[in-house]
Amino acid sequence: MVNNVNKAYYALMLAISSHEVVKQNYDIAVINAEIYEKQHKAGTASEYDVLRSSVQVKNIEPELLQADIAIRQCSLQLKVLMGIAADTEIVPKTTLKDYQSGMYAYPTGADTSIEGNTSLRSLDIQKKILDKNIDLKRFAWIPTLAASFNLSWLSLSNGSPFKNQEFNPFSNVG
Repeated sequence: MVNNVNKAYYALMLAISSHEVVKQNYDIAVINAEIYEKQHKAGTASEYDVLRSSVQVKNIEPELLQADIAIRQCSLQLKVLMGIAADTEIVPKTTLKDYQSGMYAYPTGADTSIEGNTSLRSLDIQKKILDKNIDLKRFAWIPTLAASFNLSWLSLSNGSPFKNQEFNPFSNVG
């Protein structure tokens, strides 16, 4: 329940911030439309520029209305979760900008070591296996070199096997 209230509170702050941004865009579009209207009356801007700037203003108006509706919905959701009457007005005292510095601050007490992370260890093992596979694929392109040597002795004799023997050595290197 507390988590839902926190989510609704942050959603309300987000809706208010979004409304402010859309309102700023709308104000800028109105100023641009007024400038182009004055320039058109002076003869320095075309009718197309005036039409384009007025269309830009008209295109932002639904976004402004949608942002108003989002604020009312988030406020009503927060009131329902907190058990407050619907006619009570809720206005957050903080904005999202107040949380920005704490959100991006470096956590001082957090353990940042990755030694016990099993996912990182398994990724490291997979990387080593892939590196070995790449090495094996590379070795397939290396030419192989082989050496062999063969030495044979032949003997021929006429008559007695121990007399008048003639030995012919024969060798082969490849």
